[in-house]
Amino acid sequence: MILPQNKNLYPTCRICRSDEPNSFIAPCKCKGTVKYVHRTCLMQWRKRLVSNGSNRRELDTCTLCNFRYIVKQNSKFGNVMTRLDIRFIITCIIILIMLLPSGYIMKLIISLTSKLYLRDVEINNVLVCSTLTKSSTIISKDFYNSLITTISDKDFWIKVMCNDTIQHLCLGLFFLGSVSNIVTAYFVIDELLDLFHQQQLQQQQHQQQQQQFLHDNFENLNKKFILWGCCAVVTSLWFHYSLSSLKVTTNQEEFPLLILRWVTISMAVLDFGLRRIFWQLSKINFDDGEVLSIQKIDFNEL
Repeated sequence: MILPQNKNLYPTCRICRSDEPNSFIAPCKCKGTVKYVHRTCLMQWRKRLVSNGSNRRELDTCTLCNFRYIVKQNSKFGNVMTRLDIRFIITCIIILIMLLPSGYIMKLIISLTSKLYLRDVEINNVLVCSTLTKSSTIISKDFYNSLITTISDKDFWIKVMCNDTIQHLCLGLFFLGSVSNIVTAYFVIDELLDLFHQQQLQQQQHQQQQQQFLHDNFENLNKKFILWGCCAVVTSLWFHYSLSSLKVTTNQEEFPLLILRWVTISMAVLDFGLRRIFWQLSKINFDDGEVLSIQKIDFNEL
């Protein structure tokens, strides 16, 4: 560190605006008065981003010049968790583990709700496993020709999809995806109600303080009632939507709807894996990282 000859040239931290030079670093390519920042101030700033739910890329990127900070992990575990491939593998393992109990829960739900369907309608884990045999098809040859050749073979569906383990994982996939969609709907409705509540508060700022306090309590209770009511409706509709995809049918017209259900459930599980597991793994041992300085600390250049 080269101190300035003129005391008036001491730089300031771009976060706290203090001129204490002992812990200054230049972690990015910014120049001038925003070049330097205290190491502790930068760490506190990154912790605040973590508490706000920011991902790892936002934590390690300068908001001014978009330079990726060079972060040194002081432990081997921290270095491992910074690798995308390791986090991807761990995410897949966690999801597979979660599918096992989810499959049993879905089986219980199916057994409890089987009376909702007609007696002549069969409920099965995977649709093709009850209707498909080696001498039958579930859709016409014309439709088969538009699909990939490898998945048009009847033996492929019988050996792979009709395996007991695969059927159990499919049930777990439906349950986990349904729960993920319900949780997403909960937070979306919660944010919409918060926006509506803020608008109501802005329109009633002229009221007295006591009346405003009573009004706020009533609005909070009303919000919770509406929120849980909407989630209950979404839960009932979504589980019925998921369970209906497990009905065995030979109607070819329902095949596109079946694919749509599988796609929506799979996308929900993918979103759950990215938001709740993959990005959260990057925040493990966050305090163990140290942002390095990439520029020479020379205050005379200011």
